[in-house]
Amino acid sequence: MKDKRNEAKITQDTLAELAGISVDYLSKLETEKRTNLSAATLLKIAHALNTTTDSLLTGNSSNKNSELTLDAQEQLLLKRLHTLNKESRADLIHAFMELIHVVNKQQNNPRMK
Repeated sequence: MKDKRNEAKITQDTLAELAGISVDYLSKLETEKRTNLSAATLLKIAHALNTTTDSLLTGNSSNKNSELTLDAQEQLLLKRLHTLNKESRADLIHAFMELIHVVNKQQNNPRMK
């Protein structure tokens, strides 16, 4: 599990937050001081690492979705976005989409750089 986390270049704090578990519990899992892991928790950790439960258990590399892979910062951004109320979330998404439009315009127009 630690290898997968390091591969994803995320800290224990970030993975714990994404998976909804405590850092202490994650640390014990990684050092094998705690081995009783529920299927639900394993699934949460796999989802947070954008991999499969099989990959965590066997060590085989496997992304669960090859078309769209979110890194840890993107996952954390989405998780925090979902903590906002519906109106605030909609406003923030709209502003973000406008910002992306501006950045794309700049990238496609060498004179704007």
